[in-house]
This record gives sequence, structure tokens and C-alpha cells, in this order.
Amino acid sequence: MQTEDGFLDALKKPRPDPGGGSAAAHGALMALCLLEKVAVLEKNRTHPAGTERDWWDDALEELRRLEKDLKRLRAEDVEAYRTLASALKAEGRHESRDDAAEAALRVPLAIMEVAAAGLQTVAAVCRRCAIHLKPDVAVAAEFLESAVQAAYWIARANALLVKNPERRACLLDLVRHGRDAGARKGRAIRRELEKPSETRR
Repeated sequence: MQTEDGFLDALKKPRPDPGGGSAAAHGALMALCLLEKVAVLEKNRTHPAGTERDWWDDALEELRRLEKDLKRLRAEDVEAYRTLASALKAEGRHESRDDAAEAALRVPLAIMEVAAAGLQTVAAVCRRCAIHLKPDVAVAAEFLESAVQAAYWIARANALLVKNPERRACLLDLVRHGRDAGARKGRAIRRELEKPSETRR
């Protein structure tokens, strides 16, 4: 089945890349598209001038910066996997393979960080947008939190390839911390979204 989306068509092919890390970044990108829609609607709705319109301009700038980062990371994850696969096949010292595994881990870890930054923007948008736009904000929050969790599994898998036990433990702690931070942000946003509508703007 053709999806008319180059990335999705590549993702479903029976080959290792693009894989889970790139898919996590793609999911986060869908969230940013929804948030950009909300920001543009709010910017044009009832704020012809003044600080509120400026706030939405700033939010759009931040969303577009995050989008650019995620598109770059979606591509970098493919290259990181290829480099790691070559290192694992090559005859060499554990240190070289550990370096390649950690380098590959840094890409999904960065995806986690960008998605978590997107959750920060979700929280701010949630406090300011109209009630009828909050369901789209909620969907964006779910995609971003899922992107953090999804990228965690790829980062964790790469950490487990590290042979040095101390280095491996440190990397596992790092990716768990990123996962847990994203989950906390997601829970906080969910609580805000589930408040009775009459208490929200």
C-alpha cells in the first residue's frame, strides 16, 4: 500500500533503516504540526495586536525550531544506525564498539530531549488556547510523550550494546532519566487538560 509519504513508505520496507528512532521523531513531528495549527489559529483569532499575539509568534518560532531539529534527527538516526552496524561487524576492540554504540545512543536521546521540549510548549499552549482547541493539544501531548518513550527503547538498546559495565550503567541511567522526565511532563499536562472546562479559558 502506497502512503504517498516518502518516509512512511521507506519505514515499512523490510530493512533495518529507517527504524524505531526515526519513527519516534516522525511521531513527534506530527505533534508539532498539530501545535502549529493551534498556534496559527490562536494568533489570527482575537489577537490583532499586542503582547498576546507576540506570544503566539514566539510559540510558532519555537515550534518551527523544534521541527527543524526533529527532521535533522530523523535523518541522523539512519546514519547512526549504519555506522553502528559497521562497527559491530568489524573486528576491533570493545572500546571502538562502545564508542559507536554511545554515538548511536545520542541520537534517540536527542529525540527524547526535543520531544520533552515540545511538551513544555504544549503546557504553555494549553494554558492559553481556546477550549475547543484543547483536544488537538491533547493529541499533540500524547504523540510527544509517546515519542519520548519510543526513543527511550532505541537509546536503551544501544546502551545495552556497550561492553564496559560502568559506562553501560551510566548510559542506562541517562536514558531512564530522560524517559522519566518526559513521563512527568506528560502527566502534568494530562492533569491540566482534565480540569473541568469551566475553570479553563
